[in-house]
Amino acid sequence: LVVKTGRWNLKWHNKIGWTTLVLLIITTTTGMFLRPPLLVAIAYSQVDKIAYTELDSPNPWFDKLRRINYNKNSNTYIIATLDGVYHTDASLKSKLKKFEKQPPLSIMGVNVFNPVNDSVMLIGSFEGLFLWDTKNQSITDYITKEPYVPVEIIGPPIGNYVVTGYSDDFPQGDVYFDFGSGAKLVDGKSGFVTMPSQIKNQPMSLWNLALELHTGRIYSFLIGDYYILVVPLIGLLLLFILISGTVVWYIKFR
Repeated sequence: LVVKTGRWNLKWHNKIGWTTLVLLIITTTTGMFLRPPLLVAIAYSQVDKIAYTELDSPNPWFDKLRRINYNKNSNTYIIATLDGVYHTDASLKSKLKKFEKQPPLSIMGVNVFNPVNDSVMLIGSFEGLFLWDTKNQSITDYITKEPYVPVEIIGPPIGNYVVTGYSDDFPQGDVYFDFGSGAKLVDGKSGFVTMPSQIKNQPMSLWNLALELHTGRIYSFLIGDYYILVVPLIGLLLLFILISGTVVWYIKFR
């Protein structure tokens, strides 16, 4: 019985293995490039639409539009897209014009897109929070008050301030929301609001736990910033197992 069961297991192990091999290799390889550091290599790359896929849409705006805002001072629409920031008149009938100097925007999206006056926009993303003067072609870091200096070496698609939101509605002053550290005052003078102990002492939600496992950040308490290597290393190990297992199967059974 043990021998018979072993043969049955081996038979179906091999059948399922070689029939799903290509799919597993594709899934593993592409999954490795969805997280830093390998994401950096393809972050700014583009591919043509693949026929019969979700990307094969007749809508020219499909997966392009990020944010749109009407500036009543200049009577124009400012439109943030995957390919940059454009402007057009209030009728939306004229051809879009791309701004000559572009603000730093994360490929992960635009989280703050507020007009300040007829030529200045406050723009925030995972790259930071910036005042963008479209008339004078100047960009200033809204938090440090320093002129923006473009990064020459492309790295992870995040800046020093991972901005997820902004508000000027609080009496304490302008507040920006950081992905890692929460709400902070832009002037940096004091904390925003003390978190209630009822919330602060709550355990991590199941959704956040799943996200920490999925991204590998759960290992950061052991290896620090090197946690970003967990995903590519596990991917390489899985590829090694898949390929070496196929070679062993072919040599021994074929």
